[in-house]
Amino acid sequence: MFLSRTYPYAAAETSKYVLYSLKGSDGTSLRSVEYTYDGTQWVDSISEEGVITETNQFVFKSSGWKMDPYISRAARTRRRACGSIRLQSTG
Repeated sequence: MFLSRTYPYAAAETSKYVLYSLKGSDGTSLRSVEYTYDGTQWVDSISEEGVITETNQFVFKSSGWKMDPYISRAARTRRRACGSIRLQSTG
C-alpha cells in the first residue's frame, strides 16, 4: 500500500527498498525488504513465500560448529628475481 501510494506511476521492474523497525523481546532492530513493481503490484523480490534462503560456510572447532565468514579468493603471486649473495668465511 505504501509503495503504491508513494510511486503511483512506477514503471515495471522498478525496485525500491523499504526500511522498517521491528520491535521484539530483545529490543528494536532495523530491517529492510526489496520490492519490485511487476506492472500491476509490488512484490517482495528477495524472499520466496516469505522465506529467505541463505547459504553459509560452517567449520567445526573444539567449541562446536561456528559460521566461517571467510571468503576464499584466488590470489595472483609474483615472482621476484633475487640476486645471489656469496658468504665467505674469514676464519
